[in-house]
Amino acid sequence: MGSLILHILILALSFTIHCFLLVKSQEPPLFTQSPPPPPPPPPPPPPPPPPPPLDNVTDIPAPSPVSDSIAPLSSPPPHPPPRRSPKSEPFPPPPEPRRFGGSPEKHKRGGLNKGETVGLVFVGLIAMLQVLVVVFLVLKRRQFIRQKETQ
Repeated sequence: MGSLILHILILALSFTIHCFLLVKSQEPPLFTQSPPPPPPPPPPPPPPPPPPPLDNVTDIPAPSPVSDSIAPLSSPPPHPPPRRSPKSEPFPPPPEPRRFGGSPEKHKRGGLNKGETVGLVFVGLIAMLQVLVVVFLVLKRRQFIRQKETQ
């Protein structure tokens, strides 16, 4: 008698686990959407400010002849190639509008949302509990009938 209950309990538990795994296998993967486009590159740094205008030339001393003979050690860095403006890049096509109340949309995705998953898990648990209650009632009925026969 005890092994019958154990077998039914194991059967109900395995049924619930299989229902849960079935629901999980039908969920779409977490990363099905393409990643968002990268942000536009930052604008190039502004060129260095021009030297201040010379209002009064007589205030500035003339450069010494030594500084004229020294060549600059390094040339200024070359300008980076011009970048394409973000406006010239084509935008990805907009997503299709969602249809409310349309079941064909659901079948195209092939997955269940969180509410449906939770609902199916609860259905599995309730089915298991119903099986356990029926087994308990059948066993108690048999016990009650045996007690009546012995009296």
